[in-house]
Amino acid sequence: MKFLALSTSVHRYTDSGIHTGMWLGEYTHFYDVLTEAGHEVTLASVDGGAVPIDPVSLKTPVIQLGGTNKRYEDPEFMDQLDDTPAIADVNLDEFDGIYLIGGHGTMFDFAVDEVKQAVAHNGRRSSGTVRRPSLR
Repeated sequence: MKFLALSTSVHRYTDSGIHTGMWLGEYTHFYDVLTEAGHEVTLASVDGGAVPIDPVSLKTPVIQLGGTNKRYEDPEFMDQLDDTPAIADVNLDEFDGIYLIGGHGTMFDFAVDEVKQAVAHNGRRSSGTVRRPSLR
């Protein structure tokens, strides 16, 4: 099966300017479980391009949970975060499901129409660990 993992593109809180982004462990754990089971995972982001990583997700002991540190130290794995397609450019029919990757940046950009349409397109085949964005 083929799954799309969708990340935020937001790298700072709107009001405070504090850095945020994808919670790295929430992607690495999903990726590892699915690829070890023989499934394919493709990473995309809301706007496309480089995926920002929440710096708190890189701190000890958080980064040591579930082997996230091993993935962070793997240049081949981390390269996939450098240039992702935008969700608007992804053919959703190619995927069996969508996973919404957590991180506080999702509060700012997961409520855009492209994300809502992707979730609606896949219906019950969508899952995630997002930080309470408004998907109304």
